[in-house]
Amino acid sequence: MHAETHKIGGPGHIVEVDEAYQGGKKRGRAGFKFKRGRGAEGKKIVLAMIDRTTRQARTVIVPGISQLQLKAAISEHVHPQSTIVTDTLSSYGVLKKTDYVHMTVDHSSKFTDGIASTNLDESFFSLIKNAIRGTYKSISAQHAQRYLDEFTFRWNTSKRSDGERFATAVASGEARRLFYQRPVGAAFAKHPQNDNVLVRPASERKKA
Repeated sequence: MHAETHKIGGPGHIVEVDEAYQGGKKRGRAGFKFKRGRGAEGKKIVLAMIDRTTRQARTVIVPGISQLQLKAAISEHVHPQSTIVTDTLSSYGVLKKTDYVHMTVDHSSKFTDGIASTNLDESFFSLIKNAIRGTYKSISAQHAQRYLDEFTFRWNTSKRSDGERFATAVASGEARRLFYQRPVGAAFAKHPQNDNVLVRPASERKKA
């Protein structure tokens, strides 16, 4: 499943932005679980951006929550002149110096302040959390972004029929090839007698 590439939002659109934390161990095994709130050393940070008008979402794993890191992720996925609603994390304050209209809601005292809320993001993260617990049990952090792309696709196409979803999924893969070494991060080379076959070099193979 490939991630959506066009931006959401725009003039007159409200985009909710929030982050959740992923990672940790459970029963001795590495897993993928969501934690609401900040801290938790070693966890990956998932940033969700949802257009309140179109209900279209974008999700990305960000390396941190500094002003530059959040601004870069938001700028890549959200149109300028959008109204962005976040919580009161100080790093989001950088948005006031951009072409975005920035509104905040203080979650320490309320979850809605007029039109300012991140309730869609909360619902989105809740759906992901329930899917992981109920279906996948845990997700490898190595493939976390691909799982997020799947969850985002499901959210973005929730109003479509199964047939329409299938057609959209197939169309998104047109003219694209995905080799095994890309998702697993392994090194492969072309087979000496067949360019369409990939093999792992002897130096990379697991010793018996």
